Amino acid sequence: MRGLVANRWALFPVLMLAGSVLLGVVTVMAAVGSEGAAEPDYYRKGAAWDEHRAQLAANGALGWTLTPSITPSDPSGLPPVVTLAVRDKHGVAIEGAEVDCEVVPIAAAEQRLVIPMRETEPGSYAGACPIRTAGWWEVRSRVVWRGKVYMDRVRRHVQDPMGKRP
Repeated sequence: MRGLVANRWALFPVLMLAGSVLLGVVTVMAAVGSEGAAEPDYYRKGAAWDEHRAQLAANGALGWTLTPSITPSDPSGLPPVVTLAVRDKHGVAIEGAEVDCEVVPIAAAEQRLVIPMRETEPGSYAGACPIRTAGWWEVRSRVVWRGKVYMDRVRRHVQDPMGKRP
């Protein structure tokens, strides 16, 4: 026992190695656990990187612009509204498109919302968005029109989604 106490510093490398292994195991478990996954189906999206690059090239060729806005709820109690203005490269409204929209809170990405969009006026698509928290939100949109697909993602800061006034 006396030799163990005298050579206690010999245990230091052993404890450091054991701590490293434990930290590695905890890190890997946190990385592959589905509870903390912010982006659903991330591995499939990573494997489809070539298709993503092709879509970026198609976006550049089309030259469309998508301008999202998030309007706070009004005093009557209607929820906030996400609006997308869709224009071609000449600024002409794209009418009759199929528009999909997803909003993702940056601080809590697992609380993403898929918003059903409908055309409210030529080239403008809107949908009720029951967001409750202020902060940064990512608006992911996909527009399909006459066989052409345009995808975009933009971040917007929402100050007061419930429209409360001081």
